[in-house]
Amino acid sequence: MKRREDTPRTACRHFIMERDTSADMKETDGYNRRRVSSGIYCMGADGPRVMIVGNSITFHEPNADIGWEGSWGMAASAQNKDYVSLLYKKVCSVCGDAVFCVAHAGAWERAFWDTSSLNPLKTVKEFSPDVFIFRLGENILPKTCEQYSLSEGISRLVSFLTVPQKTKMIFTTCFWENPIINPIITKSAGVLGARLVELSDLGSNDKMKATGLFEHSGVAVHPNDAGMNEIARRIWEELRLML
Repeated sequence: MKRREDTPRTACRHFIMERDTSADMKETDGYNRRRVSSGIYCMGADGPRVMIVGNSITFHEPNADIGWEGSWGMAASAQNKDYVSLLYKKVCSVCGDAVFCVAHAGAWERAFWDTSSLNPLKTVKEFSPDVFIFRLGENILPKTCEQYSLSEGISRLVSFLTVPQKTKMIFTTCFWENPIINPIITKSAGVLGARLVELSDLGSNDKMKATGLFEHSGVAVHPNDAGMNEIARRIWEELRLML
């Protein structure tokens, strides 16, 4: 994918140049991640621009209360084992380099009907992605979908972060089966022209979860290294066609 000359490089300068030295982005970071704001980081310097908006499966800062010490996708054993890093490596193997913007959007999941839930994402609004990956849904309470339109919330999120006629999109279903949320995500993908990647079978497969590796049950139900690898493999099947 060739870099678009009209990409707002000056508006995105902090995605390229700044190096974070805070506790949640350690200097030993092999992928040279740069912190943009709380729960948001980027990596890479040039090439296709990929934005991934997700939740704890995508990125979770350390939390001693639940026994999580990592600063990457829960519950991968290391940063280079989470699905984001695996995808970044795959893209770089084809394109030489890439710019990834990774945003934790748990606040949006908990209040998708409220436009203020987009506020934490304002720092990346001008990222101008070539590819947008929607990797959300697990923290959305089904009962809120009875009161509010999740499809409208998804449309607002997409409109806020993507560029019409430029950004290609990939949506995934939830890691754990969800008969309320998954159909809405699937329908929204079709309406918005996104490719859909099915993940929900993974959450019922113990071989894909960190069962027994963490004391906290909430951490242990997350994808282990095998699960992360499979998430990356499935997304890559669509992503590689967009590069």
